[in-house]
Amino acid sequence: MQKVAVYGTLKKGEGNHGLISQATFLGTDVVQATHFQGNYWFPMGIFVSYNEDNHDVYNIAVEIYEVDKPTEARLDILEGVPNLYTKAYIKTKNGENVLIYNYNWNLPKAFSSETQTNNCTKEGDILSWSRK
Repeated sequence: MQKVAVYGTLKKGEGNHGLISQATFLGTDVVQATHFQGNYWFPMGIFVSYNEDNHDVYNIAVEIYEVDKPTEARLDILEGVPNLYTKAYIKTKNGENVLIYNYNWNLPKAFSSETQTNNCTKEGDILSWSRK
């Protein structure tokens, strides 16, 4: 089993949640991103392990799920691994080691160098993406 952090269309209430709806929901947490784009049909981010001393990062709300290998394989297909997204293992604010899908920054720039958060809500310093 693998702990996976989701931040976009796989979250509860979003269009792709059905792919992980049978997985065990472990709770919510926060991760950090050096880049984050939230104004497309799906968000894109470059994530790093959480560290209070990180500067110039964005705190992103995530849901944590425990998934089996077949579910992880389906997520890889959805995320276009390794072309559109790559897999990374990072630490969350609560110290959990999780798998997260990082946008492949080597692709032609699908978003600007500035973080855009049109589809995000902000609570304190934490961003949360939603298509709604």
